[in-house]
Amino acid sequence: MARTTKVVLLLVVTAALLTTATANGQAVPARYRYTGWVSQLVARLPQHMIVVDGPFKLLFNDYANPSGSSEAYRVCYVKVGATPHCANRTLNGVHVDAISRTIHQTGRYVARWSIAGHVVASWVFLVVQGD
Repeated sequence: MARTTKVVLLLVVTAALLTTATANGQAVPARYRYTGWVSQLVARLPQHMIVVDGPFKLLFNDYANPSGSSEAYRVCYVKVGATPHCANRTLNGVHVDAISRTIHQTGRYVARWSIAGHVVASWVFLVVQGD
């Protein structure tokens, strides 16, 4: 291999490594790191209104965990003024984790996701009567 080719190859590899290190080294701002949302849609799009007695998902994402390493969290949802329903979960090799539930009462609800006892995301949603 010619010396010029080796130098160019070395520069390309070095640039690629530096770009990767810089991209991975940037911290996700704390207020944007975690996201939790509710959805009844197959596409998992966020919804603030769902239909009573229909299954829905409580979804959670940690944007600072691109490798999908294990991370324990707790999710609770509660009708305002009632007893919360909670589950302990783990982001285990995935970027987004989902838990399926069904609510049998209409009203205002809030879901909260916690890590190590600290609430990191919340989502307010309304459960309504369907047609």
